[in-house]
Amino acid sequence: MRYAFNRKSYSLCGGPSIAVISILSLFSILVRMFCRSLSDLVIMFMIVILIFAKTSAVGSSIVIHSREGLHMAALMGNFDVVVQLISENEEAINAVDEDGATALFLTVAYQRWSGSVAYTRLPAISNVEPWERENMALFLLRNGANVLVHPQIGTQDTVLHFAVVNNMIKVVDFICNNYPDAISITNTLNESPMFEAARAPLVEVGECVFKYVGLKKPMGKSSETVYNQIINAQNNDGDTIMMVAAQCEYWEFVKFLLKSGADPTISNFANDALIHIAAQTDEIGVVIRILNHPKMTKTAINAKNKQSLSAYNLAVRLGKVAIANLLSDYGDDKTDFKESDPRTPLYGAARKNRASPSQRR
Repeated sequence: MRYAFNRKSYSLCGGPSIAVISILSLFSILVRMFCRSLSDLVIMFMIVILIFAKTSAVGSSIVIHSREGLHMAALMGNFDVVVQLISENEEAINAVDEDGATALFLTVAYQRWSGSVAYTRLPAISNVEPWERENMALFLLRNGANVLVHPQIGTQDTVLHFAVVNNMIKVVDFICNNYPDAISITNTLNESPMFEAARAPLVEVGECVFKYVGLKKPMGKSSETVYNQIINAQNNDGDTIMMVAAQCEYWEFVKFLLKSGADPTISNFANDALIHIAAQTDEIGVVIRILNHPKMTKTAINAKNKQSLSAYNLAVRLGKVAIANLLSDYGDDKTDFKESDPRTPLYGAARKNRASPSQRR
């Protein structure tokens, strides 16, 4: 439900002295309304100083001031000021700063965003609980904030990218439900928000996103096709979402993606597939899940990377005896394995596994 605002209109005209008086009056009002501690007072002071510094004193309008203050309040996490400033100028909700960031973007990104020089000069962002920021973001979304507007600098991460990173499940759910196109928007790394979920053990966020994947399909494409394009998307390195999760050793997310239909046979630009990554670990359960996948043929199991190493080769080199035995049981081809040890690869793996860390190569 949208908030009912008491619309008001102010004008700062008549010269520098009137503008200064108006800004000081605004500061006084905000202090009386919202400041309950010294940190709140600092936030209010910084907001008003930024407004005064970045707007012209002659003929300036409260509309401009409210936009500047709104961006600052959003970044600092002051919910009360955000509500008040939007009530004065509802159109400012989608206004962008010099970097192209909206109040919604700054609310969700906060400490991870350092685009503007003006913002980097601020004192440390006040201690605001994550749930408070999430509620503020939901308020902005429910009152018409545009989730698709984001800065076109840096890696160009979207609001949904940052919502996933900061584990704002309610915000993620709202965006995916109302703006399903945001799920597949990529940044300059060619990564959708799901890649961010893969870098942190946030299975709940991934589940939240995937229940909406494919519900809104482009003309001429089936829901299944859209789903596969998103879940099996590759970044600039050729890594899939599942491969990124495996590289970060977030195995619960890997299991979730396998269960959700991710393809384990896709290889990156180094010709490594998921099995190559898993073979270098002690995650026998994950390796078994991969090997039991319908697409894991003998060819896929024996696939070699650009170093001419199969998953079996990698397991042997690292002394992962159990993994090597498992790959052998599933039919890996060992005939072309070349190693300095004249004995069998599994013997070499076992010997290496027993060696002390200083002796392992």
